[in-house]
Amino acid sequence: MRIQYTLKVYPAGLGRSVYRTITICGTDTLDQLCMAILSAFDFTAEHLYEFCMDNKMYSEDCYRFNPMKLTCLTKMMQREPILHWMNWG
Repeated sequence: MRIQYTLKVYPAGLGRSVYRTITICGTDTLDQLCMAILSAFDFTAEHLYEFCMDNKMYSEDCYRFNPMKLTCLTKMMQREPILHWMNWG
């Protein structure tokens, strides 16, 4: 059985009026999630990224881009079911 997640993504600083709804498979990686988010907002992948779990930019409690360690979404969501912050740039 394939697990799917539906995420509502809000860009920082724009309140709750601007968002995108993204559906992604649980076996997809954080890299694939990042690309889906950037694509949904018509951005290109020109920088590294991190997903901060405590809602603080550059936190130690985060998942950073690492081409040698592809973290799948389901593994991360088992630890923390809410993505708090994606820092890109």
